[in-house]
Amino acid sequence: MGAGNAFYSYFYKGNRFEYLRSRFQFQETELDVLELLWEDGKIQTTFLSAGLDAEIMRLTRRTPHAGFGDYFIAGVKGLLQAKAHFSFRVLIDGEEQQFDNGVSLTLAKIPYFGFGLRSLIGKVDSTDEKVYGLAVVNTHSSISNKLVRLWALLFANFNLHKAPFIVLQGKEIEIKSENFFPLQAGGEYLGSTRWIKVKVIRKQKVLVV
Repeated sequence: MGAGNAFYSYFYKGNRFEYLRSRFQFQETELDVLELLWEDGKIQTTFLSAGLDAEIMRLTRRTPHAGFGDYFIAGVKGLLQAKAHFSFRVLIDGEEQQFDNGVSLTLAKIPYFGFGLRSLIGKVDSTDEKVYGLAVVNTHSSISNKLVRLWALLFANFNLHKAPFIVLQGKEIEIKSENFFPLQAGGEYLGSTRWIKVKVIRKQKVLVV
């Protein structure tokens, strides 16, 4: 679940966990884990995104030392090359909403993607067995969708619930589209699909500092 857990695992397997305990105040907590079902399979994750944000993952250079610079370059490529106009039909516990000019859509149980970028806004309860979501929907021309996504990143970092954001929350969230849309989960690009279904499947004990 990230470089931090890999760091912990390295010390734990080497029987050097006591060194980490002496340096950091670890706490154990529970976290809901999501099940993502789509056309090509099923996996467990704690965050995923569809639309433009997933295209950024496709364009990110995969190296053992990939960092913010690689993600930033992929973001610039995405703004120049990637599609940013999607039509999402969203079903939350069976209740339908239509997003005709969707830019991106995130479903998660954690409030951050990484690098200080927020994936969700508002307060997130990590164990309430609900799926949290954040959609970026442009109510104006699709020509401005990529600029709207940049504007939305600024709003998200200030945790502001304003347009173009639509906050989602439910026990089960299903996304459908007549056309294929890109999909990523946990930072891994999964390809394109026309539907996904997401729900909480279990709880996992995790370490936090």
